[in-house]
Amino acid sequence: MPVFMQKWFTLSEQIIAHARYCIHAGHRKDRCVYSSFVNDFITSVLTDNREYAAYNLAENNRKELLKNKTPIDVTDMGAGSRADNSDKRSVAAIAKHASVKPKFGRLLFRITRYYKPDRVIELGTSLGISTHYLALGNPNARLITIEADPNLATMAVACFRKHNLMNVELINDTFDNTLPTLMFEPPVRTLVFIDGNHDKSATLKYAGFFFSKIPDGSIVIIDDINWSKGMRQAWKEIREIKKNTVTLDLFCMGIVFQQTRFFKENYTIRF
Repeated sequence: MPVFMQKWFTLSEQIIAHARYCIHAGHRKDRCVYSSFVNDFITSVLTDNREYAAYNLAENNRKELLKNKTPIDVTDMGAGSRADNSDKRSVAAIAKHASVKPKFGRLLFRITRYYKPDRVIELGTSLGISTHYLALGNPNARLITIEADPNLATMAVACFRKHNLMNVELINDTFDNTLPTLMFEPPVRTLVFIDGNHDKSATLKYAGFFFSKIPDGSIVIIDDINWSKGMRQAWKEIREIKKNTVTLDLFCMGIVFQQTRFFKENYTIRF
């Protein structure tokens, strides 16, 4: 199939998926229909409209990267980019097309700030914009971020040092090589952000790895759950796992709370 036809079908699928999401999503103001835990999430995190200083810090880093027209060689280990799949891209293009959008970066910050996980693990650093939001959310947490591409890893580390993110450790290796080496003892509350290799089997494998390792009270956030039909299927299967007590579908992101004190609940919330 020609590339333009593939893009057209992908766009059509996403439009249909978003229409379904809008039909089924509960309004975040309709708090009477949610559990106390989800009501608290909506009130304290989702609808927190305060302007935190961290937002400007993270976005200043993005602005600097968007001005950088330097071309670098990039090796995609996953599903690649819809905007540009070439091997050589400018730093600005990567920052524009392959980084978390401000709306969801702010949400990552608020989640980390409110729940204060002891450890944060990110799969897919890219240039480190989402890492900034996560690191600033809880500077006391140890943050491990994994990026296989050496050029992106080098750029990200330089940004972390420039902006004094002292709680970040970047591992330049593949997910498959790195995950078995991570230590989960003693068990501590962990926030996991999976933002790499947007493929059904890979997403289920990596998410399943963490579901089997992290303790109660932990959070797993999966980006781009509507990237493709395969990602939608992966998210559907993740929502059906009994251990994943509370799941929230925000269309672009899926959030899984492991909270065994609650009954199993799956929500789709407009965001």
